[in-house]
Amino acid sequence: MIIERHYVINKHMMYMFGLNDRNAKVCTLVKELNRIVIVDRSPLEILDDSLISIGFNLKGAMYSSKIIMANYTMRPIMINPIHNICVFPDKSHKHEDTIWFNPRQIIRTHSTKRKTQIEFQNSFIP
Repeated sequence: MIIERHYVINKHMMYMFGLNDRNAKVCTLVKELNRIVIVDRSPLEILDDSLISIGFNLKGAMYSSKIIMANYTMRPIMINPIHNICVFPDKSHKHEDTIWFNPRQIIRTHSTKRKTQIEFQNSFIP
């Protein structure tokens, strides 16, 4: 599998999460509808790169989300308002293994033994 140097979140992204390469550097696994991409950037760097590509940045997006949704801890972040791309984390963004989901790709969720199972548009259930 080829490791990409750069990635911009698009409407096909289902989820992404950080993982360590063999040198303990944080990289990101991105699952799209029809492919898996390994990116040589952390999830937060990918979020920031995606926002910078449209003239914004992660710090501003997180601040806006905090103002709008003050009482929530795992706030969604608008990545691209033109293409209506938003992502939300499964835990605090400060954890390297946080999974970032694109709700446009989620059909439904199921609760199984106090855990949430997600069904995506391509019928993929992780």
